[in-house]
Amino acid sequence: MRKIFYFMCLVLLAMGCSKPKEVDLELGADPDSRIADTLAYVRKTLVEAPYGWKAYVTTEYSGGYGFYMQFGEDDRVKMVADLTDQSSSEVKESTYRIRQIMAATLSFDTYTYLTMLQDPDPSVFGGERGKGMGSDVEYDYVKTHGDTLFFEGRKFYKPLVLVKAKKAESEGYVNGAYKTAINKFNTLLSNFKNPYVIIDDKNLAITVDEKGKSTTAFGIDGKGVQESSANYYYTLEGLNIEGRLLIFDKEIQKMMIKGDKLFVVDTTGKEYEIKDSNVPVLPLKFTIGTGYKNFFIDYQKIYPGTIGVGAEVLGRFWEYMPLSESQAPEGRKRYWFNPAQVTMRFQESNETLYFDFKVWQGTNNWTDTYKFNYIRNDDNSLTFNRSGNGTINYVDLDFAEWSSYIDKQTFDVEYYEANGHVYAKFSSRASVPFIFTTIIL
Repeated sequence: MRKIFYFMCLVLLAMGCSKPKEVDLELGADPDSRIADTLAYVRKTLVEAPYGWKAYVTTEYSGGYGFYMQFGEDDRVKMVADLTDQSSSEVKESTYRIRQIMAATLSFDTYTYLTMLQDPDPSVFGGERGKGMGSDVEYDYVKTHGDTLFFEGRKFYKPLVLVKAKKAESEGYVNGAYKTAINKFNTLLSNFKNPYVIIDDKNLAITVDEKGKSTTAFGIDGKGVQESSANYYYTLEGLNIEGRLLIFDKEIQKMMIKGDKLFVVDTTGKEYEIKDSNVPVLPLKFTIGTGYKNFFIDYQKIYPGTIGVGAEVLGRFWEYMPLSESQAPEGRKRYWFNPAQVTMRFQESNETLYFDFKVWQGTNNWTDTYKFNYIRNDDNSLTFNRSGNGTINYVDLDFAEWSSYIDKQTFDVEYYEANGHVYAKFSSRASVPFIFTTIIL
């Protein structure tokens, strides 16, 4: 046994002293060589795309933005973008670099259209002061899939995606067709009062926020109101959805121009023509507080459909709403209201209706807010209960009478069409009904 034990010790000692075998590194190279290969690959791929790249980015504080980029051997990049009329029609040239930071990084190191998105001066492109739109100019390479390169912003971690362009697309971007397509899409869309599409026999309302570069779809099914929003960017055909615009188990991928018509297209390629309606296609009782959240009445206005007690109460309310200190009734010199517009804000998350009034006292002004909690009933009527006053009490504001007709009352809400305009109509179910109409924001 001792001999066997000694023999095993000698074997173990010999194994411990022997030189370990070298492990082959991935791709047969060390990390420095691999990053050098990646840098060379990214640069070669960008430069050798014969017709440049279609691209898009998203930002921290706004929506999506479309670009066309062409990278040269001389570290120059030519670019157009969907930010403004000028940027979508005038090719701008700047410099770029491919370098190693923590990864293979694409840097746009002189001012170009992409840089406008991070400009801290709001007058340049309307971003937040000191922050811009929350965009990057340095992007780490992530991966390649087919004809697409994926990058990620180093600060905000938003994607930059580049897709190889075709010859006709390249010509369109640099010859002004991009601006033409953007303007045509927006012009066609502006002709719609209430755009919608029909998907699986259901009406789907569509909104497009040009300033925020986002789009929202609303619909109603057995589960109630369905809503989905996503960013978008413009293309030569219309606009592409960035993210998921998913509703009724359909994912909308883009909106496109065909002749003088607009269509939405789902991920299967099926097209649905965008139609128009004089009134919103989704009943207001379903969408108030979700799709439609803000309503207002301008100073001294009594809109069509405001009748009976509603017209009388609103008339008295305006009579005692001063626009200046000199116009204030005797005993009410302390406060006045300018602009004297009543704004009603529905906040679905906490089921609260806010009445807002802009209040002046001397040279100071603020927004005074009065609150009502509401309950959405099974038939989608709304029952209101007063829950809070502003800094000025109801007597000072002459809101007491109006408030008494709302507090603890149930209202039906619907659209009211008159003289080519669509209003929101609030009708109480009280024995003496209180009925008034507002503008829908």
